[in-house]
Amino acid sequence: NPGDAYQRFISGLDAMDAALKDNNMKRSLNFSDLQSAHKKQKPTVIQSVEGGHFLEGKIERLEEAYNRGLRHLGLLHDNDASVPLGDIFTKPVQWGGLTAFGADVIKECNRLGILVDLSHCTNDTINAALKVATKPVLISHTGLDTQLGQNPSMAKMMKPRLISKEQAKIVADAGGVIGVW
Repeated sequence: NPGDAYQRFISGLDAMDAALKDNNMKRSLNFSDLQSAHKKQKPTVIQSVEGGHFLEGKIERLEEAYNRGLRHLGLLHDNDASVPLGDIFTKPVQWGGLTAFGADVIKECNRLGILVDLSHCTNDTINAALKVATKPVLISHTGLDTQLGQNPSMAKMMKPRLISKEQAKIVADAGGVIGVW
């Protein structure tokens, strides 16, 4: 229902606020915060969300999320948002890669300083996102599509989740990071 994803997101942030307070912890909002926490050997949180579902087509929610501490946005997750951002590797292609709203979200994240994570994106979505992004991106959980292993059923399941060497090079050359899992 309209508003459900947004309410779930806000409730999650509220719960994180309470957990941080109860554990005398803070979010790291910038590099200086990370350095300070490391120097003090104090745990810290980089606020993240997997999937831009909470946006529901409202780009201004990104700034609200940023003001609440969001610094890492997984553009997509396992199902489509009510206003789609791009194609997900676990579903049939519907949008031809990145949608116009997805491109706007990446641009706004770049402006605000929110790291964009392209995990769960199809290759076409990743390629389009890399053309739009002006800041380094992250693909936090993937691997190379040339490294499928010896188990045929596992290889079939993994193949759509993995990126090409060419994509990995583009991400790396732009200062981005690829997390292999």
